[in-house]
Amino acid sequence: MKSFLVFVGLMLALCPAVFPCSAFLESRGNEVLLARNLDWDYGHGMLVVNPRGLEKTALIGAPNKPAQWTSKYGSVTFNQVGRELPYGGINEKGLDVEQLWLRSTQFPAPNDLPALHELQWIQYQLDMFSSVREVLANLGKINVLKRVATVHYFACDASGECAAIELIGGKFTVHSGKSLPVRALTNDTYKDSIAYGKPYLSSRDHLPGGRKSLARFARLGASLARSDAAADPVADSFAKLSDVSSAKSDDDDETTQWSIVNDLKRRIIHFKTRESPTEKTLDLSRLDFSCSRPARVIDVNTPASGDLSGKFMDYSAELNAGLVNKSLATGFAHLPPETIERTSRYPDSAVCRRRAAQ
Repeated sequence: MKSFLVFVGLMLALCPAVFPCSAFLESRGNEVLLARNLDWDYGHGMLVVNPRGLEKTALIGAPNKPAQWTSKYGSVTFNQVGRELPYGGINEKGLDVEQLWLRSTQFPAPNDLPALHELQWIQYQLDMFSSVREVLANLGKINVLKRVATVHYFACDASGECAAIELIGGKFTVHSGKSLPVRALTNDTYKDSIAYGKPYLSSRDHLPGGRKSLARFARLGASLARSDAAADPVADSFAKLSDVSSAKSDDDDETTQWSIVNDLKRRIIHFKTRESPTEKTLDLSRLDFSCSRPARVIDVNTPASGDLSGKFMDYSAELNAGLVNKSLATGFAHLPPETIERTSRYPDSAVCRRRAAQ
């Protein structure tokens, strides 16, 4: 068990800079789209169709009390370090939760509450809640603990409601409604971002260039303020992502690997990757989220284009092990095969409630 916990910490230690990304909500008329870039050194990963009805115990150990829950909603997530550890995703009710790197994050200290770590917190929200209001109403009932990755969260739902959720001084700080005048998030606190970006909201010229967090936020704020109502919303969202993308790594900005536009009302995912730049789509209404069949996965860099709904394969621990191994093959860590095996099989501990009742 000790080696397993060490692995989880090391696994997340591999991605301390995996999160210098950008996210925003584009809402006009009947369109509600959440868009985000993933910026990092490598772009492998998988999309996971996560069933509803799975009984789960959090991937966390003593002395913490692991959270336990049964997933109420199915979801599709983008994963790079294994199933149940998503970077973000959307559930069948149109709730989308994403994470972005934030150096100043301070997680709560361990306490008596059920706990999980910073990436599985995302899966928990998608499993349990249908709206941002529900997410906010339940903050603090589950403790989220730091392994290594210091992140903040951007959550939006099909109604167009959004929240920037941050952990400042060990406590949740939330910006939503009127306190979220620009529905976007990069890699500074929302308070600092809006203070820097507010003067640019009505500007068409003299916008800050470069790929630093505050500059990206300012450009997103300005572009959201002047969105063209006649433009195709998905194409326009991809164009906005392109404006804040990074073509190559430098000291603070990694290469943009994934660009994702989630249609929260229609529950349709649109995405492109650096390795496979043709646009791909996935309509959640065409997916079976029943836990009577296995979770399903597909390579995020599949060369296919268009609708992917019929191209997923059944999840297996071997596929998960392959992803975990690939994520570790970066020179940052060399972990024993038995540790990889144990972690790759963690999702198998989830039990379908329907089967458990039989």
